[in-house]
Amino acid sequence: MACSTCNTEACGCVSNYKEAIFPPRTMWSQGGNSPAPSSVVLEDVGVMDVAPTINQMQASITVGSASAHFKCKIGYQVSADGVTWDNAAYFGSGSGDYQVGNGSLTTAWNSAGGNYKRKIRFVVSAEQDGGANVIEIAIVSITIGFRIQ
Repeated sequence: MACSTCNTEACGCVSNYKEAIFPPRTMWSQGGNSPAPSSVVLEDVGVMDVAPTINQMQASITVGSASAHFKCKIGYQVSADGVTWDNAAYFGSGSGDYQVGNGSLTTAWNSAGGNYKRKIRFVVSAEQDGGANVIEIAIVSITIGFRIQ
């Protein structure tokens, strides 16, 4: 994505779009009947005073080598001090958009009304799709797009 003024950076501006790309990682569900999601916190992106400059975020999830009933979603947590973190908010509608099985999903742009606080980190939640009661596993890659104010 390019400049919000000219859409090509032809005006000499700097793009207001940035990305954080997280390397592929193996994710798995808890297993058992009706288990809680298995969540992994990705490294912190928010360095002091960086998160408040974010206007909007968008997540892209790519899943490969998924077992039969694997699904996952991506969310974020914010913190004023880097110690106490708010509950995760998930990208997408309702309780979050899931990528079910192999494939890719790009969520809609998310805006927290300028309240991303001082630090931000991302979390991936892996779950079992349907009535599966075994551990589900996949390789998950995440890219987060940021629009900077």
